[in-house]
Amino acid sequence: MTQVTLAEVQKATIAYFGITQEMLLTPKRHARFVMYRAVAYRVARDLTHQSLVQIGLAFGGRDHTSVLHGLKWLEKRRDEEVEAAIIAIKRAAKNEASHARRHVIRAPFKTVRKPRAPLFIRSAS
Repeated sequence: MTQVTLAEVQKATIAYFGITQEMLLTPKRHARFVMYRAVAYRVARDLTHQSLVQIGLAFGGRDHTSVLHGLKWLEKRRDEEVEAAIIAIKRAAKNEASHARRHVIRAPFKTVRKPRAPLFIRSAS
């Protein structure tokens, strides 16, 4: 399984909600900003092996207790819409991680090999 980074979680969250990175990392405590961050905290906690301290630092230099509070806040307000957002952002972050790893692995090679046809299409020779 591909390891997801906090940057990939941030990118996926930003893309899903259609916000800017500044809106996600802002110190403002408007309800919509809090919700964006809390969803990102949940996804980061589920997909990365980062501690609450590391997650907080990645999201605008917040303390680990702010991340913990955001996670608890989200659990109280979790509904179908929030659940759908979490699932979609997890999927996007995993795809982003997988895509990034493929490019890193293929980057050193200068030649491109032609992909082989699947077994069921090849002729019996």
